[in-house]
Amino acid sequence: MDFGAAPAILDALAGLSADANFGYLPPHLADELAAACAEFQKRRYGWDTDPALIHNVPDVLKALEIAITRFSSPGSPGHPAHARLHAVPVRARLRRPRHHPGQDAR
Repeated sequence: MDFGAAPAILDALAGLSADANFGYLPPHLADELAAACAEFQKRRYGWDTDPALIHNVPDVLKALEIAITRFSSPGSPGHPAHARLHAVPVRARLRRPRHHPGQDAR
């Protein structure tokens, strides 16, 4: 079911279209995005995040690539689910215990 878009979103899209702004996020909008994200994190979680540490990414796969590259060692084997994604570097598989319904989650 489609509920349409909020007027603020429609206005923002119309403004971007009017400016023919279809490429990379301009620096001033990236700064606004980072500030809004930091403000949300403060309001929702109580985190004091420096907006300069917040960076936008174009899609989920790029975010996964950055996370894998940042938090694993080069040359370590990759997770099978990501091995098919040629753009995502292959790195160490992270293991965690499985939780089954009805079991104590500790």
